[in-house]
Amino acid sequence: NSENGHSETILSGLAHDSRHIVVAANRNNKAVDARIENVVIENGNGFGSGDLDGISQNYGGGVYVDNAVNKKKNVVVRNNKANERGGGIYLEGDDAKVYLSNSLVYNNTSVGDGSALYSNNDAKTNIINSTIVNNTSEANANGGALHVKDNGKFNVYNSIIWNNLRKNVQSSLSGGSSDDFKVSNTILNMGSTAHTNSSINYSTADPMFVDLQNEDFRLSKNSPALNRGNNNDYVDYSVGVNNLSIDTDIYGNKRLFGSAIDLGAYEYSETLGLDDVQVKSTRIY
Repeated sequence: NSENGHSETILSGLAHDSRHIVVAANRNNKAVDARIENVVIENGNGFGSGDLDGISQNYGGGVYVDNAVNKKKNVVVRNNKANERGGGIYLEGDDAKVYLSNSLVYNNTSVGDGSALYSNNDAKTNIINSTIVNNTSEANANGGALHVKDNGKFNVYNSIIWNNLRKNVQSSLSGGSSDDFKVSNTILNMGSTAHTNSSINYSTADPMFVDLQNEDFRLSKNSPALNRGNNNDYVDYSVGVNNLSIDTDIYGNKRLFGSAIDLGAYEYSETLGLDDVQVKSTRIY
């Protein structure tokens, strides 16, 4: 089955009042390289107390990465919550690296900073052709959708970061400085945050989703996100995960129509309808 084209393999915290849905952590000096494809990660609950084997129970409602490599492709991260940091995804440590491709992160909440993703303590995140939308933080000053602390890094390519709120104010990037963010060929509403320098190449044009309020984040035919991406960035920054000749978007359709890739998790084509959706096999390595 599929819902709006997404894989219906669901990792959910509802049944067991789970804390983090996915944890990738380096313990006993054993390197971790975890890869997840074609799943929905939802209803995680980072509202515990204290630590469990060094994992804070208040961080990373959906995904917690501690000094590990985590590659997520065609993944939906939604409806997760954290009492402090990283409603959707939290990562920390100089060996922590997250690669997020063709993915959708929405409706995650945090009481503290980083409603969608939080990168801490030299952790690095590459976000490639993903859509990050409708995430909410209750933090007053640093509640951006993407938040950094202590030299965390975000590299964002061919993506859409839209309608993420802190205290009802639009806020996309927060924490750190502009040097901690590299943004290329991306649509975002900067809101109250002034992270701007020559490495942040963005547009504030409305991406024109099919229906933002009803969570249909496909692109309409007049969207400024069409054919705006850089094909080389899609491949080069994915550490061998992405391949334009065979990949599909989050909806299960071909990732590339025409000469240039679209921005975000969805590829637009007038020739495709709901009957063309392909449900992909789940892969967890």
